Amino acid sequence: MAAFFLMDRICIFKHLKLFPMLYYLLLSMGINTLFFLIAYYKQTDKLTDITYALTFMLLAVIAFTSNEVVFEKIIALLMVLMWAVRLGGFLFIRINTMQKDVRFDEMRSNFWSFSKFWMLQGLSVFLISIPILYYLDTPEVEISILSVIGFIVWLNGLLIETIADFQKYTFKSSAANHQQWISTGLYKYIRHPNYLGELLVWYGIYLFTYSSLSFQNQLISLISPVFITLLLLFISGIPLLDKAAKIKWGTNKAYLNYRNNTGALVPKYTLPLIFAILIAQLAGIIGGFFTASSIDSWYLYIQKPSWNPPDWIFGPVWITLYTFMGIASFLVWTEKKNKKVSSILKFYGLHLIINSLWSIVFFYFHQIEGAFYVIIVLWAMILYITVAFYNIHKKTLWFMIPYLLWVSFAAVLNYTILVLNSSL
Repeated sequence: MAAFFLMDRICIFKHLKLFPMLYYLLLSMGINTLFFLIAYYKQTDKLTDITYALTFMLLAVIAFTSNEVVFEKIIALLMVLMWAVRLGGFLFIRINTMQKDVRFDEMRSNFWSFSKFWMLQGLSVFLISIPILYYLDTPEVEISILSVIGFIVWLNGLLIETIADFQKYTFKSSAANHQQWISTGLYKYIRHPNYLGELLVWYGIYLFTYSSLSFQNQLISLISPVFITLLLLFISGIPLLDKAAKIKWGTNKAYLNYRNNTGALVPKYTLPLIFAILIAQLAGIIGGFFTASSIDSWYLYIQKPSWNPPDWIFGPVWITLYTFMGIASFLVWTEKKNKKVSSILKFYGLHLIINSLWSIVFFYFHQIEGAFYVIIVLWAMILYITVAFYNIHKKTLWFMIPYLLWVSFAAVLNYTILVLNSSL
């Protein structure tokens, strides 16, 4: 009866046609207040996580039924429901196995401390739900390319979170792993893959809804990904788990070694890897800038062999090759203790300049012969780098060989064009 009374009181705000978001905020806070009172009275942790998932589901369903049902909104609703059912179901099974959540040991018996957590949970659900609530409340919505990207991000997040939770649950269920930390599966690479999945889910939902929202609502909806990022990274997610882990295993050398060699949310060295790829791509961007000046003019009219690839293929191939060489340079960088790393990476940087120089000479200055000499030098540099990289890190060979083969082909093509246009 209390639940129906509370719902009835909250629904008055919607009938008064107040700002819809205020209604959803009050609804979220009301649900969590109700279940907090029950949880405090029973001194139980079994309602906490299931209420979290249930509130998401209830807000989404109410928003979904407030407007005309269309296919796009069905997808959006299912994205939330699938995530919530999976999370709520998993957490409910886990808490029934564990019987209690150690995070609440210091606050469960204190009314005000316990209530603060529940109020934060109610507020969190509302703030995280803002993009989907705006989307479901919008009369006309669409699925754009950005929506498809968002769906893919969401799906990857859901898979990562599901796999991580299953791996950890299986690990904890084994008596042999009692009082041990998990360092297998996804946890071999990052300490909190489930949180990475959680972030991807809500960033994906934000991207999915973005194209259908007004500019104002797009900005307001940014609260969702920003808030959950701050929540997991600095408030109730990683900090609490890391604190508990340090208390348990802070003096264990094996754990400290694991901690030092894994990232909290993304694999260690992710940023250097991205930087290495971007540096390589920069060479392509510079070359592409000068290529654009002639690709639709001078280049159209020079003689080319019949086996010359179509123009559209060069872009994807070079983007892939620059990514590969960036990964290769990163792998070499990880072997920083090797004294040869510094010198070969400097030589690699010089080779990127020569790589861009070929486009400048060929397309900007229209010097076919000069470009041929440049590509011969480039080919020799790539061969040297490939061998040097291999001697430092064996796996780089798989990333450098395609690059060497393509430049070999490009050198032959350059020479053939030179011969065909020798009269110019």
